[in-house]
Amino acid sequence: MARTKRSRGVQPQLNDRETTALQSHIEDWEKASGKERQLIFKAAAREAKVLAPKMDKELLKERKYTYRQWFHNHKKVQTNSKAPTKPKKKWTARQVIEEERKAEILQQIWEEIEEETGEKPAHKEVLRRYQPTMTAIMHRLDKKELQEAEAKADKWTNQAPDAAVQAKTARKKSEKMVKNFAKEMFTQAGMRVFVLGSWMDEKGGLLTSGFDFNEQLGKGSSFMKGKDWQAILPVWEEFIGDAFVHSCMPFHRISQWTGGFFEDTSLTKIGLQIHLGHQGKPCPEVTDDWYDTDDEGDNFAEGQWVPLVNDPRTTTVVDTSGVHSLMIRFCQCASALGPDMQLFEIGLFPASFTSPKTAFTFAVLDDFLLDNLECGTSAMNYYSKLRRITSSIFLHLVPDRYRELMRVGRQWRQLKQLKWHGFGHEKQKPKAGELALFCPACPQPGVNINLAEMNVSDPAWLYSRSLVMDGNFKAEHMFLANLTDEVALTNGLGFMTATTTEQSIRRTLHVTILKQLGLAVVHALDMGVLYLIQWWTFKRGKGQMNMDYALCQALGYNTNGIDRALMFYDINCQHHKHLHRQVEESPYLDLPWGMEVIPGIGLWHVHGHQDKCYVWYASNFITSAARIDGEIMESLWAPLNIISPSVRGMSTPHRKECLDFQMNDCNFMKMIRMSKFLCRKFKEATADDDTLVKWEAEAAAAQDDRLENPSAMDIYEVKMTKAPTRKQQELHLLTRHTRWPAGEIHRGAATWLASGITLEEAQVALLIDVKKLGRQPTDAQKLAIARCRDRLQGQIDEFVKVAVTFLGDQLDEYDKLDIMTMMLDAAELDSAGSSSDDPDRPDDEDRYDTPVKFTPETLVIPLPSNIGIERCAKWGVADLVLQEILLREGQANDTLHAIRVNLADKAVLFHTTVWSAKSQARSTRAWAWVHSMDKILHLNVQMYSKCRSQLVHLGADDLLAKLRPLEKANLKATMVVADPNARGQRNSTLAWFWSIDVQGDSTSNDWMNEFYRVHWLRTLALHDRWAEELLLVGREMIWTVDFFLHKSQ
Repeated sequence: MARTKRSRGVQPQLNDRETTALQSHIEDWEKASGKERQLIFKAAAREAKVLAPKMDKELLKERKYTYRQWFHNHKKVQTNSKAPTKPKKKWTARQVIEEERKAEILQQIWEEIEEETGEKPAHKEVLRRYQPTMTAIMHRLDKKELQEAEAKADKWTNQAPDAAVQAKTARKKSEKMVKNFAKEMFTQAGMRVFVLGSWMDEKGGLLTSGFDFNEQLGKGSSFMKGKDWQAILPVWEEFIGDAFVHSCMPFHRISQWTGGFFEDTSLTKIGLQIHLGHQGKPCPEVTDDWYDTDDEGDNFAEGQWVPLVNDPRTTTVVDTSGVHSLMIRFCQCASALGPDMQLFEIGLFPASFTSPKTAFTFAVLDDFLLDNLECGTSAMNYYSKLRRITSSIFLHLVPDRYRELMRVGRQWRQLKQLKWHGFGHEKQKPKAGELALFCPACPQPGVNINLAEMNVSDPAWLYSRSLVMDGNFKAEHMFLANLTDEVALTNGLGFMTATTTEQSIRRTLHVTILKQLGLAVVHALDMGVLYLIQWWTFKRGKGQMNMDYALCQALGYNTNGIDRALMFYDINCQHHKHLHRQVEESPYLDLPWGMEVIPGIGLWHVHGHQDKCYVWYASNFITSAARIDGEIMESLWAPLNIISPSVRGMSTPHRKECLDFQMNDCNFMKMIRMSKFLCRKFKEATADDDTLVKWEAEAAAAQDDRLENPSAMDIYEVKMTKAPTRKQQELHLLTRHTRWPAGEIHRGAATWLASGITLEEAQVALLIDVKKLGRQPTDAQKLAIARCRDRLQGQIDEFVKVAVTFLGDQLDEYDKLDIMTMMLDAAELDSAGSSSDDPDRPDDEDRYDTPVKFTPETLVIPLPSNIGIERCAKWGVADLVLQEILLREGQANDTLHAIRVNLADKAVLFHTTVWSAKSQARSTRAWAWVHSMDKILHLNVQMYSKCRSQLVHLGADDLLAKLRPLEKANLKATMVVADPNARGQRNSTLAWFWSIDVQGDSTSNDWMNEFYRVHWLRTLALHDRWAEELLLVGREMIWTVDFFLHKSQ
């Protein structure tokens, strides 16, 4: 194929001189090949470029592509060229598999590429992976599948491919095939042909097209352009309708031209007959006077408005295209099958097995089940839709086959269930529960686990049955007047309880019911897959009896060797109290011997219970619960509620079958997504953690250095040293001074620096008080602020006098401190715990507007952090920087300790005072205490922020890595203490600063010790659940694979 290149402009057409130049070389170019052909083309291109019209330089450079295209278009056509398609294709097993699964293969490749790259797959990448994927699929075929593919390949080669393959070939290759035929006829016989063809597309539509290639052969002209060829179309379409379409499409809707409009008519009226048993040909034993004398006929007239025929010999066939009256002639040979089996062979399901006069296509039955499954369409509504499709005006003239649809739909649903569960081609009858799909990720002895080969190191809870129970009060059901008329097709073979068991229990309880209020359901706890034989109907006044029966049936199914069960129920705090007594007293209830049933409540419902129910029954604190919420049932009511209205008035067995089918489909949709779901759970349980990676690296390094440096193993010791306070740091510095030689460190500087830090804290407190004055402060407020300023100024003056002793005469020469200010950063004031959160602060205040020139709270105190590291080194007081860093560390520890105590006290205040306040007065007083505590918390937060900013100036990077900035989210009262049963705290943990000084907080305050204990226990429970999740998901992956392997066998 010639290469093409996109140009910046439009290439001018070749002129006559260029064409002549190229024509002189084409004969030599055709004879040559390889490099010789390239040289001839380059010579011709150079010669033609000289004769080309004026154009842009870039266009002239790309002119060679136009010349190459001209050469390929004007080369002589070889008469013995290979036909574009073979007259008869020989199919192979690989080609058959590829043809049938091409869409599936492409979808698999697209999903793999999107999962790997996160982007839409490119065309080249799809082509590159196509053949390897196809080869892998062929290798995965078993012997039986390969034999079937080879048999189908022989059939397609010797007879004809399937209709879908033929339609695809007609769409893609019909034009090439006809063109090759016309060319061969003209070349070999001098014959000109015009082909008029019709074929069926993939959707069953009839396509007709004319093929005319006479204009391309020799000097011929086009027949389709010069003649009115469409005049022969009516005759051709009539021929196609009789010979091709109607015999293959008996449900095709046709219209007849009456002279004024198109009128709907029937294929039967124009003589269409369907003959069975002789490949579409009439049976020699059939006579024209045969018809079913038992047919009562339908009371609808044969009129011009309804495309139906009122003839006792016709058979009413219901299809997705509507209701049809067809003349079906059964084979009457002695060896022929019965009429019902003959209808089955052509894809029709008879409404009666003796003298069928009504039949349903397999397509309409599948469509009805799918509509009922996804949309909740009842049989009456579905058949009303078919009547509208048949005749949009005279619906009452369309025969009513609603009852037949109900009956045949049940039978079709049963056949589907038997086929899907492996009983379609065997005489073996299914047992109770064998027509229901079980959870593949749950342990099932004899299916996906072998308890005899259980690993000794596995925890006992790993092999336990996990269930969640719930009731649905929207699935109402009206009982029939005479229950003896009900017939069950799958009595107790699916999820629903056997009718005989239900009736016997009802007789024992002496319960007479006209209406069932709902359903009791048991699901797999984590996957949401329904368990077997647990569907039951609620009765008025006997609700928990049904839940007890459902639970016993669930725990009794395939649990041999399993001695532990985890059961979640919305009211387990009350239900479980009497469960064992109810089981012992009832003759119909029985739990497996020795099985321990552990109760639990879902996380959504447990918050509506008492506070103690949260720690007693929440999944966070139950061993073996892993990471589940126990509320999977709530998300599964939606699909069930769709179908519930359509089954409300059904008979009890029919209703059970519909619900079984719905729940089987729900389980199937979960099973096909099980692999992705388990992989996602595994990724969540093994999420990357930088801290964990760091600890693992430290452990590996310690093991490597163990022989040479035994102290490397100290990382395994618990590091619970108390964080030093500022006073302890000052004492440490003063004690160390006595052991140091004079001149290496300034003696007494620690006390001087500590007093400076105290002055800074006083400045922060005063500045906060000043900013709270508002726009119009009172005289008393002004006087209080003035006294504080006077006292603070005196302390600053004393501090500056002493500063000369440590900083020397350089301080007097450094006059920049006089003009510097120490205003709190705007970012700090708006940060976590700022005064903007204070409820006492007016909304419209920004700054006090009192004209004051005397503001000691804004003066800069001559500390090393304010002077700078470089200047301190120049003045020879670098040791003061190190001392201030130690004191600042103690200051940060003190403020963080105060913040922790404030938050804990606030949580206790909420728990003991705010929430328990029963009157307006107590509530107001309690909230006043909360606001007062917020003020203290805000002061400590601002002190910590100032301390951290000074550490930044001192270059204490190692210390800053531990002392991180505070955020608003870190300063909320913990709900574990304030409201233990509040929602949203399942994954909550304490902020980073709570782990800095656990020992110090615990020893200084008994309540803080209790506070840490509660949080530690909850965090331990959270850690244990994640560890269980990681172990359980790994086993669930293995169990799922073993389950599908067991099913395949």
